[in-house]
Amino acid sequence: METIRHEVWINASRDTVFDAITRREGLDAWWGKAVSAEPKAGTLVEFDHGLGDLLQMRVTELVPGERMEWDCVSDFSDPANPASEWLGTRLRFDLADGDPTGFAPVDHGIKGDRVTVVRFEHSGWADGARWLAYCSYGWALALQSLTNLCENKKPDATGRDSGPRRGRPDRRGRAACGPAGAGGRFGAAPCRRLPVRELLPEEQGR
Repeated sequence: METIRHEVWINASRDTVFDAITRREGLDAWWGKAVSAEPKAGTLVEFDHGLGDLLQMRVTELVPGERMEWDCVSDFSDPANPASEWLGTRLRFDLADGDPTGFAPVDHGIKGDRVTVVRFEHSGWADGARWLAYCSYGWALALQSLTNLCENKKPDATGRDSGPRRGRPDRRGRAACGPAGAGGRFGAAPCRRLPVRELLPEEQGR
């Protein structure tokens, strides 16, 4: 069995991030149209990603501010649909406090003392799964969208974060991800470029 793994550092509290990954309004803002979601073990989380049927996840573990785990219970038979390989896979979000590492390229984006480290795993993929790499890329885009939501940022025309914004997250800022396509549309959300990191002072002029 194979596993997709990603780690992102978010300048926000664990409570903020936890709400974004467990509540319908938060999920709807960064991972496509959420039909229903409740932060409670045993409940179904449902998404309408334009796949014909709803994409359904069962909440199997929930520790406030620390961990959430889903089992995918949707069965899509069309092999052209990346979600056809998701049935029985497990998605896990682990949250932890992050501290500066002392390595400038890593620490460059850390601001204040509210950094949350999100370790994401999508496990249970069959060996050699056709859509594994495709969905891994989609998850990278989705987690960047989660970061922008929690940090109250949006991408500008260059793909860089342009700073705080007011009101509800711009639905156009959500990344296409997961089963509906890293390269096309995911629900109503088009793809976008990842933010470009600013050069450190010692890197300028190279």
